[in-house]
Amino acid sequence: MSDPANGTLLQLDPGRHRVVVGWEAAGRALAVVGEVVWTAGDGGLVGFGRGRVRPVGAEEIHARAVAGLTVGSGALWAATPSGLLRLDLRRLP
Repeated sequence: MSDPANGTLLQLDPGRHRVVVGWEAAGRALAVVGEVVWTAGDGGLVGFGRGRVRPVGAEEIHARAVAGLTVGSGALWAATPSGLLRLDLRRLP
């Protein structure tokens, strides 16, 4: 779950109705790939899940300009003002 007002991304345990872990992430766009939630925020493109944080240093991504993220055809897609950016899922950390 994203809480942009507080700049956090939260992992919830639905059985216990409580927060399991929280990360600082000013995510305005979210996409889920398996057990990883990708967000584009002030720190760039970052994946959260499986107990670790995966920053991506894609120079083409200016996180403040990412309007949306989605997943399909083996890629994570970022919608930017200059068009769609395709990131191959096999190359993401």
